[in-house]
Amino acid sequence: AQAGQPGRGQGQQGTCQPFCTGTPDNPMCPDGMFCIAGIDGVVTLCLDTCDPLAQACEDGTACYWEGEAFICIVTTQDLATGEPCTFINECAGGNVCLDAANFPSCMGLSCCAAYCDTGDMNACPDPDLECVPFFQQGEAPDGLEHVGVCILP
Repeated sequence: AQAGQPGRGQGQQGTCQPFCTGTPDNPMCPDGMFCIAGIDGVVTLCLDTCDPLAQACEDGTACYWEGEAFICIVTTQDLATGEPCTFINECAGGNVCLDAANFPSCMGLSCCAAYCDTGDMNACPDPDLECVPFFQQGEAPDGLEHVGVCILP
């Protein structure tokens, strides 16, 4: 890049992601990836799926629930558990942005809640919160039945 002009990747490197294949009704990605549609479905990319308890995404990303799958998404902020949030990727890795009604003292419309393992009786450090299953019974994707979130019971 010339002086005064923005360069590409100034100190950061991107990661190439494959486009989804298949049809709009049946998008396909390689194993371990999930198809995300862009605005009006124009650009569709395959993004890495993940386990929110493992948080094994690349630096600068974290494992968030997109609405259909847990995927690695760029983190825009690093809001701690209990902090008010607006978007799914504002909370620090290992957290999810949920409605304030799920907390004893949320100071916003939504706050960051910690993911937890439903098999761990002491998963939530706050005694007012309980590790509640993230998914309704029978609706968890294979291998993610253990995922819970620390909220009011």
